[in-house]
Amino acid sequence: MTQTYSGGCQCGKVRYEVSIEISEVLACNCSRCGRLGSLLAFAPANQFELLSGDADLTMLSEEYPERGVRGPRSLGGTSIVVHLHVADVDAAFAQAVDAGATVLRPLQDQFYGERSGTVRDPFGHEWLLGGHLETVTPEEMQRRYTALFTK
Repeated sequence: MTQTYSGGCQCGKVRYEVSIEISEVLACNCSRCGRLGSLLAFAPANQFELLSGDADLTMLSEEYPERGVRGPRSLGGTSIVVHLHVADVDAAFAQAVDAGATVLRPLQDQFYGERSGTVRDPFGHEWLLGGHLETVTPEEMQRRYTALFTK
C-alpha cells in the first residue's frame, strides 16, 4: 500500500513529499526523530519531490543491495564526481587520504584561481576537493589558459 508523507526542516524553509510503500519505511534510529514524525526511507528519485527551499539534499550511503542501491564498485565505476569546496583544501585532502582515499589527481594550483585535487574514497565515490586561492579576471584566466598549451 503506497502512502504519501510530507515534511521538511524544522525552520520550515525546506518542504518535501515522498510516496512510498509502507514496507519500504525503515525504523527511525533515535527516539527524537520518531517523536518528531520523521522517517528513514529508501525511495526512487521519481517518488521524491522537493516542494520548496534550496537545501542541499546530498546523502551518500553504503550499498543496500536488497533495496537496489548499488555503489560505484559494484557498477564498475562512477559516472559522477562530487565537487566540494572547502576553506582548507590541503587539510581536507590530507584527511581524505588518511581515511583511506586514493589520490587520482594530486592537489595543484589551477589557472582559474582554485587549488584542487581528486580522490576516490574506499567505496568508489570520486571527490574533487577545491578551495579558493584568488579571484581571476576573465582576461587573466584566458592568458593563463593559453599559456598552458603554448609551453
